[in-house]
Amino acid sequence: MARRRNPVRMGPISIFVLVIILCLAVLATLSFATSRAQVSIQERQEEMVKATYDNEIAAQQFVAALDATLAPLRTEGRQKNFAISYVTDHLSGLFESSCIVDSPHEAIAAIDEASKSRATTLSQDASPTIEIESDDQAKQISASGSFRGDVLRVEFTQDNRRTLSIAVRITDSLALELIEWKTSTIWEEDTGEKLWAG
Repeated sequence: MARRRNPVRMGPISIFVLVIILCLAVLATLSFATSRAQVSIQERQEEMVKATYDNEIAAQQFVAALDATLAPLRTEGRQKNFAISYVTDHLSGLFESSCIVDSPHEAIAAIDEASKSRATTLSQDASPTIEIESDDQAKQISASGSFRGDVLRVEFTQDNRRTLSIAVRITDSLALELIEWKTSTIWEEDTGEKLWAG
């Protein structure tokens, strides 16, 4: 008489395989979620870096245009107070030309053209919006600035609140002295939803 062999029980093996499959599914989901989060962080970081460089370009061209504006006044031997008043009157034109000029000569032409097209007198504070081309996509940069004594403080801000603040002093010889060059991001508190109203 042949001995009966005990059949393999499928219960414990099935449970073991099911646990392994569940663990693999959880790990795959976590891996996918982590990679998506990393892509999102990289995209935000890329956007901030591009905004920083766009602000840098605008500020560098603004300083170049400002120096080009002061150059004829230096050769004429003008005083510092006259130069500050002249720059104040042409501040909006400087902002508008700072992102579209390639050389100081073009900066002067752009400033003169911008000032001719204005019928009103420009105030000491000006806040126009200028455009800069980046990756075939126009980006809005708002520029505002004002004099405090002989120091011109200017802020370049983008839609994503990335800001570059600069401060330039006009010296007695009508040269430019850079005092501040600071990049920051404007943060606004979100007061929309309350998690707990206890």
